[in-house]
Amino acid sequence: MSGPTWYALTSAGFLISSDLGHTWQRAEVPGVPSVISVAALDRVVVVAGRDAAAVSVNSAESWLPLKAPDEDLTINAVSVDPNGDIWLAAREGVYRSTNVGDTWKRIYSLRLPNVVSIQFDEEGRRILATGASSTSVVESLDHGRTWSLINSGWPLRNVRSAHGRLLGTTPFDGVVIQPDTSAAVR
Repeated sequence: MSGPTWYALTSAGFLISSDLGHTWQRAEVPGVPSVISVAALDRVVVVAGRDAAAVSVNSAESWLPLKAPDEDLTINAVSVDPNGDIWLAAREGVYRSTNVGDTWKRIYSLRLPNVVSIQFDEEGRRILATGASSTSVVESLDHGRTWSLINSGWPLRNVRSAHGRLLGTTPFDGVVIQPDTSAAVR
């Protein structure tokens, strides 16, 4: 979701709603035949398939292909942060572009194999990522320079922040939520 325009991925494909979800239209993205991940912030929308990605700077009215950091890259997810930086989570690691995908920098400080999800948590001002064979969420509070682990105890496929708590999807056990630690202990 990003302002009045909403984006969704379903079994029917990539969908866009310009009326707050009342109606939805299937969208085709040139060069990305099968969209597996979408991220939006303001008017910037990034979509990715396993081997291609595209960016729109005008709420999905037009698309520009992203130059992949490596032609053998297997993309799992995309994210965009308030600086306009685009993040790619891939089997090979995490990559960040500060110039709308013209060039990419691999984030070597994140030592997590097969990164399956990446998200900018606006409320917590942090980047969150998960790996396919990890029970931890990794977070960076300094734009990817350093990372710390948050052990979930569950193998996670995706994670999102909601009101200061993390929600994760697992491969077999459904949805898990981080305990509320703000409540006073009696």
